[in-house]
Amino acid sequence: MDEAWLPGFSMNSGFGFAGPAHLPKPIVERLNAALVKAVQDPANRKLLIENGADPVGSTPEEHDAFNRSQVARWLKVAKEAGITPE
Repeated sequence: MDEAWLPGFSMNSGFGFAGPAHLPKPIVERLNAALVKAVQDPANRKLLIENGADPVGSTPEEHDAFNRSQVARWLKVAKEAGITPE
């Protein structure tokens, strides 16, 4: 993006799984443990990296914080651009 006259611009994306509201914490923890294990598997990591991903395997709380930070960031960008989110 530096070459496009936007120095310092950075953009991240994330992938995650979502369940219904109020999913019991033990189920969330069990699903998250299985997903983190899958992301940490060497063959899966290799495939993800080869396809441009940076596999992390975060906690549900970390992923929620990431999502919230991205919403806040892009709402700010929209506001500065004069765009009113629907």
